[in-house]
Amino acid sequence: MTTQGSDSKSKLVEQQPAAGPAVPPGSRSSVPGQDCLGCRMVGMAFGLGGGGYIMSQLLQVPPPKGAHKVATIVTACTMFAFGMYRALG
Repeated sequence: MTTQGSDSKSKLVEQQPAAGPAVPPGSRSSVPGQDCLGCRMVGMAFGLGGGGYIMSQLLQVPPPKGAHKVATIVTACTMFAFGMYRALG
């Protein structure tokens, strides 16, 4: 709200919020909690690619041992699961 002065008295003028981008009715992106195919594809690529990259760290010479190896496998599997969730869910 802003005040706008006139001769001896002020009155409050309510401003309307700026209009957001127009979303066609019935489009999938207008439904909360769902997103477009491109967003799902990027999320899937990120999850599967990230999981593959992290898993490739097990091929280093010398390979990780102990807790480092376990943490690498758990992280890679989590990334794979994220990618599959984005692809199918």
